[in-house]
Amino acid sequence: MRTAIRTRRLVTVLPAVLAASFLMPLYWLVVAATKSTGDLINSSPLWFANPQLFTNPGELVSFGDGIFWRWVLNSLVHAGVGALGATFISACAGYALAKCQFRGREALFNVILAGVYLSRVYATTVPDDVLDAARSDGAGEWRIFVRIVLRIMSPALVTIFLFQFVAIWNNCFLPLVMLSDNHLYPITLGLTSWQGFADRQPILQTLTVVGALVSVIPLIVLSGALQRFWRAGLTEGSVRE
Repeated sequence: MRTAIRTRRLVTVLPAVLAASFLMPLYWLVVAATKSTGDLINSSPLWFANPQLFTNPGELVSFGDGIFWRWVLNSLVHAGVGALGATFISACAGYALAKCQFRGREALFNVILAGVYLSRVYATTVPDDVLDAARSDGAGEWRIFVRIVLRIMSPALVTIFLFQFVAIWNNCFLPLVMLSDNHLYPITLGLTSWQGFADRQPILQTLTVVGALVSVIPLIVLSGALQRFWRAGLTEGSVRE
């Protein structure tokens, strides 16, 4: 009996501890984003001090002629276009690996397993009878793929899109290597550049923290909006094939 009680307590407490550890950085970011530059350095990192709820965001969007919003737009374009392209390529590859017979198919799948696995799993659920019926009606392979296959694969494709969007949104190294014009920076690289000048302009320390908080909001909104598709995609992918 005591063992069962301890087990239940552990099952209850452990997830709570893990959730707290994952949420702590976000909590710190929220607290830090409300502080002035002086309070950010001298006050307790885990508690509010003279919150500047409107001053800091106002300075963030006005600094450098509003370049922060340009960085946000760049990130949305980079991540959105990149994620759509990667998702579409993954869908094409998954469908081809699942339904098209060609030499070296399995070897190729093993090479690119991580990128298109979920797409192939969903593509295998497309009924062959539906594909044959569409072909007998004169539909070409491209039309079949766009009109039929993509609809059936939509839960998996939303999941892939979400993963790709987050990965591209958080990417900093590639833009650092390729871009020299700060007006083309994504938000991650823009905030990094501000942090590099914080020793000469202390206000940038605060603006970097506030900008980091703002930068996670689109990811939270997108994850919440696509959560049902994401969970469905992972669940289906774990039980099929």
